[in-house]
Amino acid sequence: MKPKQLTLFQNKIYQKRKVARVVSTKQFMHIVMKARFPVLRQNHEFIKTIIKKEQIHWGIKIKNIAIQPDHIHLCVKVSSRIVFFNFMRVVAGVIGKKLLRRINTNQKVFVRKGIYKQFKTFWKQRVWTRIVHFGKDLRGVLLYIAQNPFKAGLFNQKIDRSLLVDGILQI
Repeated sequence: MKPKQLTLFQNKIYQKRKVARVVSTKQFMHIVMKARFPVLRQNHEFIKTIIKKEQIHWGIKIKNIAIQPDHIHLCVKVSSRIVFFNFMRVVAGVIGKKLLRRINTNQKVFVRKGIYKQFKTFWKQRVWTRIVHFGKDLRGVLLYIAQNPFKAGLFNQKIDRSLLVDGILQI
């Protein structure tokens, strides 16, 4: 007779992650943070100030950033794994907490008579990361991040190219 296996957790929260997240201290990383609600673009000043403040605090080098209505692209270089995780935890936490509070007070979603839904999480999924190698790969990612707002139709392709300084959208 086969012994029963003890299960402590019935359901996994995240089905895909099987190994530790790869973090590079020597190369840049492309990071994408996806939100459940398209409110990031209208709060881009607040988001930029949080990212800049935490960049200075944790000593992270940000090469490029693009804030879309429902996601944020970053190209960063970190000094250690712990610094990366702390930076991402603080940035995601502060942005999520502040914007979720605004959403829950302004945009109540009707469930049934007299009951409105309060959202508990702001971010759609965990932060997506990829190590970017120097050379062609890094240039491609920087170009992709710089062109992302234009391809999304947030800006006019012909007029607003002057807003790019060193690949960073200056708005």
